[in-house]
Order: sequence, then structure tokens, then C-alpha cells
Amino acid sequence: MTRLYGLALALALTLASARGMTLDDMRTRSRPGSEPDPYDRRGETPNVGPGSGEWPDMPADAGSPAPEREQPSAGERLNALACKYYQQGKYSQAESLYRRATEVEPDRAVYHHNRANALVKLNRLADARHEAERATRLEPREAASHALLTHILLAERNYQAAERSIQRAIQLDPRNPSHHRKLGAALYGMRRYGAAESIYRGYVAAVPSDAEAHADLAGLLLAQGKKDDARAMAAKAMKLGLRSHWVFERLGLASHSSAPRPAARPVAPPSAPVVRPRTTESPKPAASARPAVMPSD
Repeated sequence: MTRLYGLALALALTLASARGMTLDDMRTRSRPGSEPDPYDRRGETPNVGPGSGEWPDMPADAGSPAPEREQPSAGERLNALACKYYQQGKYSQAESLYRRATEVEPDRAVYHHNRANALVKLNRLADARHEAERATRLEPREAASHALLTHILLAERNYQAAERSIQRAIQLDPRNPSHHRKLGAALYGMRRYGAAESIYRGYVAAVPSDAEAHADLAGLLLAQGKKDDARAMAAKAMKLGLRSHWVFERLGLASHSSAPRPAARPVAPPSAPVVRPRTTESPKPAASARPAVMPSD
């Protein structure tokens, strides 16, 4: 029996040697549970991804779709076209389109603001004032609309209302020098010459190229009996290129135009600068919509 066991062991060692195994390897393989588990993937890099079975399949580039570009509304299209007509000097066509925009979207302040501008150009001041007031009610924190209303009130010689309106614009936009000029114009119209002179001096210091403001200041100085100062200021206005202003004639200065003197008052209030229309901006529309072409005095 011992001899038979020895022969069997010798045969096993011969076979193991042929396979490159040692006796210890044979002993290890003979232990229960020592066979390698073909499904044991410990130590491997798992394939956790689409199609791996680790999670439900999903598109490889599953991202949110690109947002669609917002289309302009009917009112925005009308407003944009109206602004083109306005910039071409076709104020009647512009006003008609602005009016249609206000009918389509009556709560958009920018359309009322722009229509008021066109109505000013057409000298329809009462209608312009109504539209400007509507714009300030719809968007009370828009300084440009308060300034436009002031412009109209000055043209109507309603100086007290103009002062209240421009004070609101200054509260909202204190660094805009044109607002201060309008305040000076309102004070000028109310014959508060000293206060108006102070404001105008500050304005021409900030905007030294405004020839008409220099001429207006000359009128203020003349109204206070400061004829020499008025003459010097009027000369600056003429040097800057202004050729027509009532104060030139009053001071006996040469003028290339025979502009009549104002009949209503011995000292005429200055005219406010023209305000261009606002349009919508892309991709966010006007006054939501901030305008893309901001009003500039």
C-alpha cells in the first residue's frame, strides 16, 4: 500500500512539474474555496457608464437643450420700425407706429415715451404731455421720462410744474448735467434769476461746448443788470458757433439771423435739448426691457 501511494505521488509530481507548479501550489489548489472567482472584479477599474449595466442606459451627451431665442413681440416690432422713421425725420409715420405699439401693449412705458417725443416734433404739445405723463406713471423710476415731461412743460411755459418734474429726474439721475440745465430753465422762467444763474454756471463748467447754454446764461446776467458779464458770455456763445439768439440783438452784437425777440417775457427761457427716441434692445426688449438706444438730451 505504501509502495502504491509512493508511485501515485511520484506520478502527480511529474505532472505538476510539467505544468510549472510546486507542491505548495498543489496544496493550495486542494483547499475548499481556493478556486479563483471569475466574477470577482475587486481591484479592477469598474466600467460605470452607459451600457455597462451599472446604471440605466442614457444618452452619452445628455445635457439641457439650448434655449430658444425669444421672438420680439408685436409692440417691439412696431417700436423698432417707428424709431427708424424717427431717426429719418419722418415724425408723422413714427408717431403713428408708436401709437399702434401703445395700443398693442399699453403698459410698456417706453412706447409712450417715444410717442411723446414724436408728438413734440409735430408740435402737438398737449398730446405729448399726456403720453409723457403716462410713461412716468408706468415707470416712475425712469429719469429720462421725467426729463422729457419737463421739456414739454417748459415749452408750454408751465415753469412750476417743470421744476417739480425735473427735481424728480435729478433725484433719480443726479450726475446728468442736462437735468440741471432744465432746472435752471424752470427757475429762469419763474424769474428766480440768482438761483438759475448759479445752476447755469455749474452747467457750462461741466459742458463748456454748449453754445446755447452760454447764450442763456448771458440772458440771465442781462436780466440782473450785469451787462458787461452778459456781453462776455454772449461772445463765448458766438465763438462756440451759435449764430442766432435773442440776447445777441439785445446786447447789440452782430448776428447772422434776425431772430425776433420773445414777446411774452423780456427774458425768454432757454429751449431744452431734443430727446431722441428709445428703442428695444436684444435679446431683452426695451424697458423690460431696457432700451437699446437710450434717450440723450
